[in-house]
Amino acid sequence: MTVKELMLAEEAIQKSIFAITPDEEGTEPISDGVVNPELYLNAKFKILWILKEPHDPSGGGWSSNEAFNNLESWASQPSTGKNLLKKVNYATYGILNNFMEWGDLPEINQKNDVWKALKNIAYINIRKLPGESSSDERVISTAYAKHKDLLLHQIDTYQPDIIIGGNTLCHFYNDLKLDEIPPVKMGERIYYPTKEKIFIDAYHPSYVMKEEEYVDNIILAVKDWYYNYKLK
Repeated sequence: MTVKELMLAEEAIQKSIFAITPDEEGTEPISDGVVNPELYLNAKFKILWILKEPHDPSGGGWSSNEAFNNLESWASQPSTGKNLLKKVNYATYGILNNFMEWGDLPEINQKNDVWKALKNIAYINIRKLPGESSSDERVISTAYAKHKDLLLHQIDTYQPDIIIGGNTLCHFYNDLKLDEIPPVKMGERIYYPTKEKIFIDAYHPSYVMKEEEYVDNIILAVKDWYYNYKLK
């Protein structure tokens, strides 16, 4: 897929997301997808993060892709969700930089490019309407059933090499045929490797655990997949 083809496909996906009906309080959808098509397609790995729902107390109606792509510094990142995105950035940066582990990663700040890792990914939420600070799994399950076709279309369009589910792969288990892939233990979690892809069943980035453990579990899973499955 070329950059132009991805941009056109993404434009259609964005229209589908914004066509989702606002809730009874008037809360509008927040679109998601590939942050920067050119960077995504040219990265060493195409990485897709699947999370639960966006958070926005102001009522939504904007594009997370544009917001992330337009960031000019880590300081300009809104404080809401900053700790969550810090883990996403670190894990992504480590994967894209020769599987650099947490202890060797530069501290994320304005003096380096670690924060720019976010611009290389695709990032989707199961629920497209912003929710509360803590997600209700029943609401997420309902959203998956409602938007399953759109979500699977996003995955099929983006053709990721690496799919990282933030406690979300359980919703995709049957549709992505994960039951046909022998799982591999990863700390307290598991991942599903094939020669072409890896599906990582990680904790949600907002889950309270040591940052080092969260980041390294993901990086080491990808490293294991790359050398023991992808290259064989």
